[in-house]
Amino acid sequence: MMTFENWLRGTRDLSEATVASYLQSMALFGQWFEQQNGRRFEPDELTLTDGKAWRRDLQRQRYAAATVNTRIAALRAFGEYRAATGSVNAVAELRNIQTQASGPKWLSVQDEHRLRREFEIAVLRSRSGTIQAWRIAVRDRAIFEGLMLNAGLRVSEVCALTIKDVTLRERSGWVLVRAGKGNKERRVPLNRDAREALAVWVDRQATGSLFDMQARAVQRRLAVYAKAAMVECTPHQLRHTFAKRLTETDPPTSLQQIAAILGHTRIDTTMLYVTPGQDDLAQSVERLSC
Repeated sequence: MMTFENWLRGTRDLSEATVASYLQSMALFGQWFEQQNGRRFEPDELTLTDGKAWRRDLQRQRYAAATVNTRIAALRAFGEYRAATGSVNAVAELRNIQTQASGPKWLSVQDEHRLRREFEIAVLRSRSGTIQAWRIAVRDRAIFEGLMLNAGLRVSEVCALTIKDVTLRERSGWVLVRAGKGNKERRVPLNRDAREALAVWVDRQATGSLFDMQARAVQRRLAVYAKAAMVECTPHQLRHTFAKRLTETDPPTSLQQIAAILGHTRIDTTMLYVTPGQDDLAQSVERLSC
């Protein structure tokens, strides 16, 4: 019989980290069930009452709402797995706890401007330095401005690229993402700014890996530029910023198109990238003032 872990990996669009989190959550639920009911957890005995009681207990222990909802999502996924393997999904109606919308995860227009300036300044300054300094500056701009701010790629996707995955032409271009989340392949178009940021680096590469960097190294390099720009920023925020800017085009890019570009299977995942935060709402209300 297919295990829960195999089902998660084979049928859900989940990262390795999420799979590990779900498995850990179910282990914790099993421990809680045994303490509550005085016997070992058996899947056939799972009830909606258990799910609600576990949710209340997690809240009483003052776990963050996001943590509680992750645990509940794991339990719901287990219920779906049960249904997929011929049993009853007893927790299909188990709901998340309601949370107040968090602030946006994208950069403000001003912060994005500051960050882009730092990428450009680094390249300009490197021209009077060593060849190695110039290569690093050009590489970094290709990664952060070319592929993250202008194409929305994940860190893992950038690190997995090879020279053959990038096609640059005078009026068009694209990058072939072979190692997307859930092992899905997609082709992402590159706009003029992305092509310009990538061209200098790509023209000087031979074969093999495009950047030959690990995700942690990419994160450290972005931290250098963010500090210089006095901006708090992570690689994933660049991806969020890219998605947000797509909604601001005239006419706005549809959610279906954004989902396809980002590699999302579900539109509700895309919604998390573009849902207004408190600052956006406050600014909208402020515009009504005379």
